Amino acid sequence: MRKTQKKILFLCLVLFFILSSSFFVFYSQGYRFDFKNKKIVQTGGLFLKIIPSGVKIYLNGKYLKKTNFLFNSLFLNNLIPNEYTIQVQKEGYHSWEKTLPIEELKVTEAKYIMLFPKKIDFQNIEGNIQQIFPSPSNEYFILQKKINNTWQLVLLSSSLQKEVLLNEEDISSSQTQKTKLKKSLPKRIQNIIWASNERKILLQLEDGNQIKHLLVGLENKKIQEINLKDIKIREIKFHPKDSNTLYALGAKINQVKEESWQMFIIKAPTFLPAEIKLSPDIAPITFDFINGDIVWLNKDGFLFRGVLKNQSGLSISEIFNLRPKKIQQDTNYRLKLLQGNIFLFEGEKLFWLDPTRHLFVPVSDAVEDMQLSPDNKKIAISTGHQIWLFYLQDDYQQPRRFVLERFLLTTSESAIKNIAWLNPYYLIIGYGNGIKITEIDNRSRLNEVIISEFRNPQIFWVQNKKRLFAFSEQKVFFTDDILK
Repeated sequence: MRKTQKKILFLCLVLFFILSSSFFVFYSQGYRFDFKNKKIVQTGGLFLKIIPSGVKIYLNGKYLKKTNFLFNSLFLNNLIPNEYTIQVQKEGYHSWEKTLPIEELKVTEAKYIMLFPKKIDFQNIEGNIQQIFPSPSNEYFILQKKINNTWQLVLLSSSLQKEVLLNEEDISSSQTQKTKLKKSLPKRIQNIIWASNERKILLQLEDGNQIKHLLVGLENKKIQEINLKDIKIREIKFHPKDSNTLYALGAKINQVKEESWQMFIIKAPTFLPAEIKLSPDIAPITFDFINGDIVWLNKDGFLFRGVLKNQSGLSISEIFNLRPKKIQQDTNYRLKLLQGNIFLFEGEKLFWLDPTRHLFVPVSDAVEDMQLSPDNKKIAISTGHQIWLFYLQDDYQQPRRFVLERFLLTTSESAIKNIAWLNPYYLIIGYGNGIKITEIDNRSRLNEVIISEFRNPQIFWVQNKKRLFAFSEQKVFFTDDILK
């Protein structure tokens, strides 16, 4: 071999070494050639986390792996930026599918994938039910059961224990303040208000043009009438830290005017209403409690926090909003405090007090049901045929959401009865034809599954027992199969 040929061969080998070394260096750093777009790109990754275990995962129709009890997740790297269709399947379960984008130097996540059984059995536990009244935690339910021409109240626990709380005739035979209640009994329970400890309830009974208020102990079954016949009640609530004390907002029958609404305190043992003296400029139009303190909105649109001072008035400790909320005449206002969040209903409209700006911000113009998520970051709102999400905090999980963000999640042809959070990432929906579960990750497509068919069901999810109750056509059902 001539000297010139040796030199050329050496240079070719050097060049090959440089090119191959560069290729491996770039390859190890995630560079790939995108044949579709004819350019060099850096790769991205995909992370999936799935419940239950034992599912098969497909990427663009190609089988990748099957998860097991120990490893229910999958991480793929070195993916060329593009859109990929992920399918998750398991025999006997509804499949999950979504198309997600992979971007350079980023990991796309779907960390809350859940598959639900195709066969979910509901068991009937009670019938002839006219109304159902859940406790705040859904640990207990009071069932108004029809028996011949009368009714009976049954206390049902989420553990499926049942006991008769009282019969309609028990009310007529009970002695309250040495006076028997009228025997012309109300035919309908208007509402049941629960104490925070779920050991007492306040029955509001229709009696002609009047509403009777009966305090009932769930443990001793003692019935105590609260004499409010001279007061038109707008709101009445148990004190959150004392089930023997109630607060009411109302006006004396001969003084029912907007400016005459006053607060009353009702305490054991007499349970006689005593007026709390308030100056007209701070008189409430609605109230609630936060950590035992009273929170109320006055007719000028300011939201106050205070404590009671020996029935001589309320001592103001805080004003929440910097700018007053404009109050509409002849409109019903209602405060609802959930886990430190302050919501205000103005008729059907909903507002949220932004704690950073100290202002009421509009959330929805029509609300039929509203539920706070278990992580307290967002609320789900039913407007009748639509479900919207509204974010109270930034959420850095994918897809990323920001405080005050609001978007339409899903639409239903039949009317939505009510909604419940299965967990922070899935909703249970009771609608005209049955019950379905939907994820809230609306990237590419929404995975929704129908789990049962009921007529206009009302649903109740008991988080700590993973048990779902449904009330439909005067029957109460339950299932433990959703997360099996």
